[in-house]
Amino acid sequence: MVESISDSIRIAGAERASTPFPIKMSIWDAGSKISSQLMASTSTPLAKKQEEWTWVLEYLSGATYDGEWIDDKASNRGEMVYANKDKYEGNFLNGKKHGKGVYHYHTGGKYKGEWLNDKKHGYGVIEYGNGDRYEGTWKNGERAEHGIYEYSNGDVYDGEWRNDLKEGHGKLDMATGDKYEGDW
Repeated sequence: MVESISDSIRIAGAERASTPFPIKMSIWDAGSKISSQLMASTSTPLAKKQEEWTWVLEYLSGATYDGEWIDDKASNRGEMVYANKDKYEGNFLNGKKHGKGVYHYHTGGKYKGEWLNDKKHGYGVIEYGNGDRYEGTWKNGERAEHGIYEYSNGDVYDGEWRNDLKEGHGKLDMATGDKYEGDW
């Protein structure tokens, strides 16, 4: 079973590609598409890639990847647009989101921050589609350590997080003027 788009494609050298399912490969030169070819699950020859060309993969699912490749995997800078219209712009390492990047959710939210092994990890800010906002530390895709959560109704929690939940010491300032400070 394919766990992610990055697990579903493998570019084997500049002249051949192999995938576990059919994809459409396009080769671009200075912004113009110069080749487009549907590839089956066996190795299919492609036009030779030159340094100034960028690989643009168009998955049959509707997703696209435009960016750099190292050792047959998306690496360095790139942009992935998923079939559901979510979009990630940023750094990749070994086919996974890694380093700094921005993830735009099709529902209107956006995460800008650090990634490790395809998960939010380190410092980051997420703005949810409903107007809520979190700024702080992430570990393995979950809010952790210290962060500030601003609710769209005006309430603000500033405190400790563990396993994506408020846990530890924190302060909640409510839009009504009420306040709570203590352990959660």
